[in-house]
Amino acid sequence: MFVNLYGHSYHRIKLPNHKFEVFKYTHPFVLKNKVVENDFDTNQLKIAYATARTLCSFHLDNKELYFDLIASLLSHLNFITKDKQDYLQIFESRYVRLRDFSKTTRIGELAQGVNYLFTQERLDYPYVVDFHLFHLKVYGTPYPKRSSPDFFVLKEDFSEIGLMESKGEGAKRNSISGKLQSALKQLENVKKPCVDALMPMCSRFEWETTGKKSSINYAFIKKDCKTKDNFKLRILRLHYASWFYLVGDFNRVEQLLNIEGFDDLEGDVNYILDTTDKESPIYWVERARSFGFSKQFNIHVDMLTSTEFKIGIYKKVIERILSNTTSVQTNFSSESDTEFERFRDGTVIKIGDKK
Repeated sequence: MFVNLYGHSYHRIKLPNHKFEVFKYTHPFVLKNKVVENDFDTNQLKIAYATARTLCSFHLDNKELYFDLIASLLSHLNFITKDKQDYLQIFESRYVRLRDFSKTTRIGELAQGVNYLFTQERLDYPYVVDFHLFHLKVYGTPYPKRSSPDFFVLKEDFSEIGLMESKGEGAKRNSISGKLQSALKQLENVKKPCVDALMPMCSRFEWETTGKKSSINYAFIKKDCKTKDNFKLRILRLHYASWFYLVGDFNRVEQLLNIEGFDDLEGDVNYILDTTDKESPIYWVERARSFGFSKQFNIHVDMLTSTEFKIGIYKKVIERILSNTTSVQTNFSSESDTEFERFRDGTVIKIGDKK
């Protein structure tokens, strides 16, 4: 049991993990060029959070879309069939809703969250930004082609920039090979900037009555980039802007969208610095004075599950990455435990049952 900053007691909980089978393809994308890799473990909260981050990445300059994000995040907390099921399967009713293109929540949206986590945790590219917004901010004009990738991604040690195109597929299956080939074509359309890697990716979701396992299918194609532009700092700023959008801190979102300037969190009443771990202090979004996300999420989670929820960011992110003109490599673990859900970019969720 632990006591939070407001004096309430909570039992620590560990969310059940769910697995995806993982298949790595080489080009051409045919079955004989498919290799089975280790399963990818995650959980429903991490998927919902990651899906929300991808939506934030699209919406950074449109704060009027904020509550669409909240609605999407809450809906993604209720799609897995059984808490103790090893391999992820989704409710048939959720599958039908995700396939209904008159609705806003779709298979592709869910897949982006899963592929986002996989790119961060398995491929070691923890910094992910929307392709179109990046292109607009760097070059000053919208990308001219409609058939374009979803994301720019930056390797953990800042050494490589990649492009990732995310696809999703339901149980009424089309060809994974066709999905990956379509994704690769979108990646190859991009001529500027030069990148080091192309990552076509497709998550396939099975539903409860198929008896099959959901899977992540991907390829990693190295490129010979001799004239690479250094967009490291721009990618980092846009990536963390999506976190500040998530918690409703639109002033800092605006700062990160611009080239210069960022206000430290020290002394900001909307954040509380937790120094329990002296080596890795965390800024938590303060609940009583919270921004829109934390307040709305707490209201819904308290009503539905009697669960305490807190969202935070490691102080090292602020000091080493965002407050300097030259960022310092900082490695963060994605290992979760009974108290924390951790992410490779140094953001964190704390969750526990009220007692």
